Amino acid sequence: MVSITALCKLAAMNLWVNKVRSLLTISGMVFGTAAVIATLSSSEGAQRFVKKQLESLGANIITVYSEKTAFEEQDADLIRKNTDVFSDLAIAAGIPANYVKTESAPQGATLPLIGYQAAGFKAATLEIEYGRIFDPLEERQGMPAAVLGATAARQLFGISSAVGQPLRIGFPSGERIFTVTGVLKEKGGASGKDLDGQVYIPYLAGVREMNAAPKTILYGVLRSEKLSGRARDELRALFSAGRPDVQVIDAREAIEKTTAIWEKQNLVGIMLASVSLVTGGVGIMNIMLLSIHQRRKEIGLRKAIGANDVAIATQFLLESVIVCVFGGIIGVAVGWGFGNQVAKMLGQWEAVTSPFAIGLALGFAMVTGVVFGLLPAMKAAQLDPYEALRST
Repeated sequence: MVSITALCKLAAMNLWVNKVRSLLTISGMVFGTAAVIATLSSSEGAQRFVKKQLESLGANIITVYSEKTAFEEQDADLIRKNTDVFSDLAIAAGIPANYVKTESAPQGATLPLIGYQAAGFKAATLEIEYGRIFDPLEERQGMPAAVLGATAARQLFGISSAVGQPLRIGFPSGERIFTVTGVLKEKGGASGKDLDGQVYIPYLAGVREMNAAPKTILYGVLRSEKLSGRARDELRALFSAGRPDVQVIDAREAIEKTTAIWEKQNLVGIMLASVSLVTGGVGIMNIMLLSIHQRRKEIGLRKAIGANDVAIATQFLLESVIVCVFGGIIGVAVGWGFGNQVAKMLGQWEAVTSPFAIGLALGFAMVTGVVFGLLPAMKAAQLDPYEALRST
């Protein structure tokens, strides 16, 4: 009985001798495997990017908003009376402003202006780089204090310290002067917003300058992340009767839903990419069948000198598997490069090729080699040596 090692060497030698045919056979697996890797790597990169963005909101934060009505302090008091899951509650609102000017930027800049309660900084996990946030007196009386995001501070003051400097803010009701109390650490974007490019003022100071009710968001900081499910249920029950328009968003719930959606998308992507592997497998089977026809004399000679059907079948099956695995390895590299390009074109993330994706792609390639190499191998084993040697 010929050893598997010897059959592998013989199969590899035959593939090397017939380079053009082997190259054509490998190409089908390269494209098929590349399709699987590109799909999984770009999708995994996008999933991690979205998950990171959601986690930046804070896994212990519950966000409540309404498109129709504004939240007031009495709403926060109502929540405090009916549930004990929150350590802090804060209301925030976007405040319309025409410009923000400083002595360093006299031409002015159009920056998002946010009316904030002090607890909102904790809720949004915004930390002070230098200076301070609003003190309780400034918050309660709506005094003209301002906290700047890192980008906003650079845009308005350059490399100079912003703390203690005046800001001239142009509201629809007129220009007001605010004093900068602090600058935040770099935070980055979240939910499509650049948190570093915003200017934060006390909530009451902002509402005072508005002619209409502001569109507000209420943030709740959970005492423990484990309370998120209970908090969602209690808030939805609290507002369902009188204000059905109120929406409750939990970062953890959003992460779980997003992960489930991406997992389903990955499954669909794998199924579609597998079509390419099947197509490559059909090509391998056809080329292997052609190879058997061209190598009839070789097969007949091997049988004539004692090779049995199992050895012949194993050799051709190994040739198919070697071609598929080698093509799969090349396909992994091609798919990784293509997946990176797709990720860069479609978003701000990088493709992530996990060991699972590589193992899955190579596993598919090996199974394809076995499945589509089995028929040619059996046909080679069934050849009559006398008829094979007589063939031209």
